[in-house]
Amino acid sequence: MTFLTLASLTLAFLLAVSGIAKLRSPAATREAFTALRLPEVLRRSPAPAALPWLELLLAVVLAAGVGWLLIGGAVAALALFVAYTVVIGRALGFDEPVRCACFGTLGTHDVSTRTLVRNVVLVLLAVAAVVAAVLDQSVYTLGASGWGWVAVAALASAAVALSLGGAPGPVAGDGPGWLGGAVVTHVASGESIGIRSLAARHDGVVLLFVLAGCGSCERVIADLPEWRQRHPGREVVVLRAPGQMSDGWADLDLYEDPGFNLARALSGGYTPTAVELGRDGAPVGKVAVGYEPVTALLNATATPAPPEDESEAKQQEVEADYVRRPIPDVVLLRSDGEPATARALASQQAQLLVGIDCLCTPAREAIDRLSEWQERLPILQVSLVVPFTMGGSELTERQGVIALYDHEGIASRALGLSGNVSAVLLGADGGLAGGPVSGLDEVEAFVSEIEEQIRLAAE
Repeated sequence: MTFLTLASLTLAFLLAVSGIAKLRSPAATREAFTALRLPEVLRRSPAPAALPWLELLLAVVLAAGVGWLLIGGAVAALALFVAYTVVIGRALGFDEPVRCACFGTLGTHDVSTRTLVRNVVLVLLAVAAVVAAVLDQSVYTLGASGWGWVAVAALASAAVALSLGGAPGPVAGDGPGWLGGAVVTHVASGESIGIRSLAARHDGVVLLFVLAGCGSCERVIADLPEWRQRHPGREVVVLRAPGQMSDGWADLDLYEDPGFNLARALSGGYTPTAVELGRDGAPVGKVAVGYEPVTALLNATATPAPPEDESEAKQQEVEADYVRRPIPDVVLLRSDGEPATARALASQQAQLLVGIDCLCTPAREAIDRLSEWQERLPILQVSLVVPFTMGGSELTERQGVIALYDHEGIASRALGLSGNVSAVLLGADGGLAGGPVSGLDEVEAFVSEIEEQIRLAAE
């Protein structure tokens, strides 16, 4: 039965590859937890950081363990692969396709039936590894014939991998010169337009390629409204794969990359991908692939800051105008269906209004944090503003009570609430007291700032 040891060694190799790949891209692993909609407690726990170390530990045990240590490692590997299979099977039932870095930056990121079949095969290998461990079959019991099996299996696997290959990796070096001659389609109008014409129209653009179900893509898109506020004059053109749509894309001026061929040529299809083009449509700098490189590329296109004294003067002017601005006279519907103006709500108790415009991942995280924000801001009323009707299963009873319906988003536009997640503070004196801010991280920072101001006022 020495051939069963091949199962243990195969799993050890795959776990080692997976663990190393995850260590090289820790952000991708955490984003996979988000894309696969794992429980919030797992996403916020050390689990994403600990997972690659667990895989490496199991790889060592499967390759070099004996006795009860090997049995324990094999059982743990079986449990891990069963969990992976359940998570992938669940993800296949989502409304939109999912992309996750199951092997870090290696391999295809598309979660499909092929992914599920692969995981089932890994489960079967793990079962064989458990049987091998129980029968006391390990590398130490292999004779000459057994090692021959291992050597030939390794060579066969290498030959198959090298022959079939995989998705091409990200392009190194500067962006390709042919890009300006490519053509994309405007989703809303159906107009076909050349990349070079698009770049000339906006005096240079950043092309951003995204896919539905890609956690990193959702994060970049959630950051766009705030980024555009900080860097006016720079144009980001968002390109999707044919026919794809996501909750968080409703307000985007989308373009379609036919066949997603441009994205594949630039990065092998890995997303998010971004490249900056000058006014002539020629690439400026390198192609960026992944959340952090894309964010760095976007920030690198920032317009120069004004002189310090001018900047301070403008800031004081903005703050002065902001303090004097009254709460817009808009109407929101309470959970019981009764209408109330935003000003009337604030006159009863100062309000932190948290707005969402979708049920995408950032919005769901904001909904989950409502209770926490309320506990941190006890003198305020934290309320959720939604421009669409929420299903009963989407909110807890407590969240349903504090939800305010904004018909057709009229109040949100008047209050400046925009993007997946945003927030504004309404003062009891009838004036806006803070915000609006856009983006989940920005709202979290806004809550912390209000919390600090409350603490200082109480001292």
